Order: sequence, then C-alpha cells, then structure tokens
Amino acid sequence: MNRRSFLVSGSAVVAWALLSGHSPYRKFHVFRKTRLIITAPNDDKRAGVVADGLAAFFLTYWKDSKPSSGRAQTAPELVRVLLTNQLDFAVLSQKEAAAARAGQGRYAKYGAAPLCALAVFKDHVLATREDLLKPIGEKIIAPLQAHWDALDAELSGKVEAPYAGQSLGIPLHSVAADLYQRMPAKPAAG
Repeated sequence: MNRRSFLVSGSAVVAWALLSGHSPYRKFHVFRKTRLIITAPNDDKRAGVVADGLAAFFLTYWKDSKPSSGRAQTAPELVRVLLTNQLDFAVLSQKEAAAARAGQGRYAKYGAAPLCALAVFKDHVLATREDLLKPIGEKIIAPLQAHWDALDAELSGKVEAPYAGQSLGIPLHSVAADLYQRMPAKPAAG
C-alpha cells in the first residue's frame, strides 16, 4: 500500500467517525429522557430539599417515571441546562426563576429564559420551559393532584406547603393552572 492510499483511507476513517454522530453522551441523552430527573442548584439548600422530596414522592406515586433528584452547581447553570433541553424540570427559588425569566441579575448575559411553574412550594417552584409538551406536564401534574396531601406530608417540616392565591415570580404552565386552583388556601395567621 502506498503512502497516498494509506492517507486517503485514514482520512476516510476519521471523517466517518466524526460524521457518524457517535457521541459518548447518547446513552446519557436516553437516560435523561426515560427518567424523571428533578434538579436543584447546589447553592440553594432548600431547593435541594424540595427536589429530594419530590423524587421520593414520585417514587411512591409514579414508579414508572424512575424519579431521581440531581444537582447543578448554580442556578444559572441549571437554567442553561433546562433551556438546552438537557433536562426538563428544576426546583428554583421564585426569586431566581423570576430573574431568569426577565434576564436580569446573574442571567443578564443569557437573556430572558421562557420558564414557567408546574408547582409552587412557598418560595420555590418546580420550573420547566414554556414549550414543555402538554402530555408530559399532565403526567407530572396527575400524581400531584391525586396525592397532594401525601406530598405535603413528605415535605412537612422542611418547607411550607403550597397554597392557592400565592403570588408567583413566573407564570404557571398551562397544565398547572388546574392544580394551582385546587390547592388549599393559606391558613390565617394567628
């Protein structure tokens, strides 16, 4: 084999490898899309508590979702992961979610993020993208509606239960409106 044919063959093999779309992340992509992963930023401990509580809740009431909780270093990193469709759900403080939606503060360099809430937990939200498909959102909302009291018990003493009439930093996702209307009103103080 002469040098020229060797180089042409070698180049063809390298080109094939690059263009074939082989990615070490393909398995991770499948893993993410076949499991319910609820992520929270490492720099917000209460968000982590809510994410862990939601994962435990879904493990009991929707086992087929194969739920787990995960962490991102910071809220802006987590929002970027959401916006690139690498993950679908995140627990964020309402303040962070509102700043991301408006593209303000730590999010100014990324621009406004089209986030909305699926569920509200006092000062935190289960956030997703506005373009989340309705059937996926409904699969998340159904066990929340059916077993809201159990979720409240799961998070009892860790975060305040959600309640109707609570003001939000970001809009509700269309599938969440019914759930939000069915939440109990906040008990009167005193």
